[in-house]
Amino acid sequence: SSSRLSIFTTYLRDLNLFGHDNLYVQLKDVAVLHPHNTFIYWLYGLGVVPGMFLIIWVVSNIITAIRKALRQDEIYIISFLWVVYFSIASLNEDIFFSYIVGFCLLILHYPLLVNMKNQD
Repeated sequence: SSSRLSIFTTYLRDLNLFGHDNLYVQLKDVAVLHPHNTFIYWLYGLGVVPGMFLIIWVVSNIITAIRKALRQDEIYIISFLWVVYFSIASLNEDIFFSYIVGFCLLILHYPLLVNMKNQD
């Protein structure tokens, strides 16, 4: 209906290590301006290396949040849920820079980096 799969495969087919200067691709006589997917946006626009960094970062955040929620405190489940929400929402839109979602992800990333337990 919206040709999303064709758009995604066109972007993924043209990946390179260093990215592209613009995000325009040609799809059946129509110029597509944006893939509407954060992961494909990074992979195509910035290159495979930064794109893989984003994917590895998201997966490591999910793993860290689960570990901390199971071992230390249930409050880390909030960070886990936000990272999962970000990952799912990123499949439909580039939300990392465009919306408050990306900013909140960075704020909720802080508990994953430090030990939040009181060290009395």
